[in-house]
Parts: sequence; structure tokens; C-alpha cells
Amino acid sequence: MTLELLEKFSDALMNFENALQIQLKSLPPMDSNIAQTRIRMGFLYCRLEDADKASNEFGKCLDMDSTVWSVPLTQIARGYFLIGDLYEQKEENLKALSSFRESLRISEICLPIDQLQCANCYQFIGTVLCKLHKFSDALENYKLAMDFRLQVKPPTDPSIAVLWKRIGMVYAELNNYERAVFAFKASFEIKHSTMPMLEIEALSRSMVQGHFFSKRQHQDPLTNWRQFLEFQASSLHSDHPDLICTYRTIGSSLSGQNKHVDALYNFQRALDIRLKCSSRTDPEVAKDYWYLGINYMLLEQFDNALSSLKTCLSIQTISLPSYHCDLADTHTMIGTILQQQQK
Repeated sequence: MTLELLEKFSDALMNFENALQIQLKSLPPMDSNIAQTRIRMGFLYCRLEDADKASNEFGKCLDMDSTVWSVPLTQIARGYFLIGDLYEQKEENLKALSSFRESLRISEICLPIDQLQCANCYQFIGTVLCKLHKFSDALENYKLAMDFRLQVKPPTDPSIAVLWKRIGMVYAELNNYERAVFAFKASFEIKHSTMPMLEIEALSRSMVQGHFFSKRQHQDPLTNWRQFLEFQASSLHSDHPDLICTYRTIGSSLSGQNKHVDALYNFQRALDIRLKCSSRTDPEVAKDYWYLGINYMLLEQFDNALSSLKTCLSIQTISLPSYHCDLADTHTMIGTILQQQQK
């Protein structure tokens, strides 16, 4: 806020305060003019980012006898919402939560009900609850926000995409990988309507993975991936395709640490799952056999290594161009193993 604007708001506030003092002396305590002045002062305090004083003015309006005059509840509800936003920005989350809930309470007794205002209240309540690590309660509020918002907005509205994303993040916090992916996918389908579905699905999985790892930046990478596997396995069946990449990554990490027996287990799990959901001539199947072959070779189990690499080569021969570099690499490894066996 510029200094000039701040001075104008301060001058306006001073005049409203003077008006209020006169009204309090000359008008009945429940006169609507007093309420309107307090409401104007409340909004000005919001503009001046003084949430406590704004809350005080709106609270005094609510204390006035609504049977004597028509209380402008929609304005007061909006005021408490702005107050909640101010408290949230200051990280005063309990005060923010109280203000958003008061805004919601007032909004729900206004007729006709402002569906969008209720949706906003539920959404911001959910956001504050996330900051307080009350993720189950946050999820409930986000779902209610979705219900209200869908009554006034089409399912493809950008605000719906934002809600789906937040729901996805909460499911990730609640260790529900499958529902987190579903929610992120719903968000991306709105935001990237022209993107191919396979790319949207990959982006959704990447989003969940990124959210998971963002909270574990200082841990050992292998530990992170093992925890991520547990996270996935908590909501996916044991042969779900999303587990393939995780098993393969864990296998690569173990192989890099010369833990080839453990690496083999993970590469074999990746292969077993892939064979249940992919064609046997898929180039990715060939890669799984390649990883198995390399680790068998490093363990000097040359017969197993040859078997895996020859299977890899047979798939590559069918699925890749004859000049593809992967074919050359596989031929080279087979030749290297055969040479080792002669020693």
C-alpha cells in the first residue's frame, strides 16, 4: 500500500470514527446507521490490515438486536472472511480458522444462501486446517467446498481444478496414493484439457511423488524410495503398474551400492508386474531383462546373465529399429559375458 493511499484510508477512518461518536450520542443504540458506520470502519481496518480492530467492529454489529433492524449479514460475512485472510497471511492460524468459521456461519443463515461464499469459506478453512496438520478435517472441508462450488460453477472451471489439486495434496498427506493420483489427474484434466491422457496420468503420478519427496529432502535417497514404495503399497494392489518405476529405481540405487542380490529382487518385481500389464514385446520389458542381466553378470552368475540378456535382445530385435544403439549395447554385453566364461 502506498503512503498516499494509507493517508487517505487513515483520514477516512478518522471521519468514520467522528461520525460514530456523534451517532452513539444522538441515535438509539440499535439504529441501522450505527451498524453501517461500524461496517464501513471494519472494511477500512481490513484495508489497513488491522484484523483485530476489524473483528471488533463487525462483532459489535452482530451484537446489535437483529429484531430491531435488518442486519446486513452478507456484508458482515464478507468482513469476517477478509479478517480470516489477514490472520492467515500473518500465520495466526487459530484466529484465521475462527474468522473463516464465523464467516461461514453467517453465510449459511443468509437467504438466499451465497453458494460461492460458502465454498470459499470451506476452502479456506481446509487450507488453515492443513497448516495445523489436521488433514482429515481439511479433506472434509475441501469436499464441502467442492459440493458448494459445483452448484454455481461448471466442472471445468479453473477454481474446481484448484480444489482437486488441494484434495490431492491432502490425500498424499494421508498416505492414500491412489486417491491422491486420482485428484491430481482430475485437476490436470481441467487445466490441460488438450493434453493426452497418458501424459496427464504421468504428470499426476509425478505430482504425488514430488509432494512426497519434498518433505524428505535430507534423507538418504534409497530410504526415501523405500518409504515411497510403502506409501504406494498402502493403497494399491501388489501388482499395480505404478509400482514398476519405484521397484526399478530402488533396484538401480541398490545396484549402485553393489548390493546386487537386493537389486535383483527389485528388478524382478518390476519385471513381474510389467509382464502382467504390458505386451511381452514392449521395449520396457526388454529394459527390465537388461537390468537383471547386468546384475547377474556383476554377481558372476553368467548363465542367468546370458539368459536375461538374450531375452532382452530378442525383444529389442522385434520392437526397435535395427540400428538402435540399445541393440549394440546388448550385443556388447552378451559378447563380454561369453568372453568372461572362457577365462
